[in-house]
Amino acid sequence: MNKTNSKFIYSTNKKIETENNQEDLFVDKTTEIHFRKKNGKNIVIIKFLSDDILKLKKLSKEIKGTLAIGGSIKKGEIILQGNKREEIIKILERKGIKCKRVGG
Repeated sequence: MNKTNSKFIYSTNKKIETENNQEDLFVDKTTEIHFRKKNGKNIVIIKFLSDDILKLKKLSKEIKGTLAIGGSIKKGEIILQGNKREEIIKILERKGIKCKRVGG
């Protein structure tokens, strides 16, 4: 039996780019990790120099799932609930993303 839904992709185009790592946009850039209080609650804002929303969503989902916290993406920034800056920095550094604590 042949599978018609094969995930194998064949292309003769030699210039096609494959999706390598999600960190490609963040490797040589410093990421700022801000701590703020908003409406009496603690939030952490991660500011990237990249505006690729799909990669930010993927990274945000991974951080939120690992730390079991809520958050969103607005204006190219990842906004997370709670004061989990140290844990977030550890996760990002494991992925090879340089981090810098700013404020608070």
